Amino acid sequence: MNQKTFFYFLALGLSLLLASCGPSKEQLAQEQAQLREAKLQEAIAFMDKDEPQAAAEVLKELLSKYPQDPAILEPLAMIEMQLGRTDAAADHFEQLSQIDPDEMHFLLYAAQMHRQGNRPQAALHLYSDYLEEFPEDAATWSATAKIHHELNQHAQALQAYLNAHKANPQGSSPAECVAIGTLFEIQGNAPQAHDWLIKAWNQTLDPVAKAQAAVWLGTLAVETKDPTSAALYWD
Repeated sequence: MNQKTFFYFLALGLSLLLASCGPSKEQLAQEQAQLREAKLQEAIAFMDKDEPQAAAEVLKELLSKYPQDPAILEPLAMIEMQLGRTDAAADHFEQLSQIDPDEMHFLLYAAQMHRQGNRPQAALHLYSDYLEEFPEDAATWSATAKIHHELNQHAQALQAYLNAHKANPQGSSPAECVAIGTLFEIQGNAPQAHDWLIKAWNQTLDPVAKAQAAVWLGTLAVETKDPTSAALYWD
């Protein structure tokens, strides 16, 4: 056997040996992708059968292998929300917003989960992050204002309500007008309080807000020694 023939058979033998050692990286990647897809389909099947806990277990197992995969994180977050596990749902939604900065709406979902889970400060933190990117979002300013109001953080609540109104001047509901009016009253700004309460009182779509505005307007009238107006509002 000449040298050329020897090296030919040597190379052939080595290639056969390598081929027999196991699958290639490409084959392994393909197999892993197929297993991932099969597990996702298994989770979907559990969801279709209204078995969210079983679906969550499958997705958690997948997430341990693919911790940055939105296709796993998003349905898992939705299931955790369905199961009332607001803390876990919030974590997954926040992670989704970090993976893809173009998906900032997931921050709002996370904040809502914190609100439902009675974690107002965590919700405020996420709303603040969102508003840095979208300062013209009136609905988010309004949500922020309501949390501050519930926490008796009156100055912050008033500013957030006013920011919401600035972003959408026609969007302030009668209830929000009442809230703004009462917050101005707490600050001792009776003229501004009166103006906002009148806006609520003049609207008839929300009888509850109208009644609340009437109570405050009557109180303001008494404070300004105007019994005629007080009687009008309290009638």
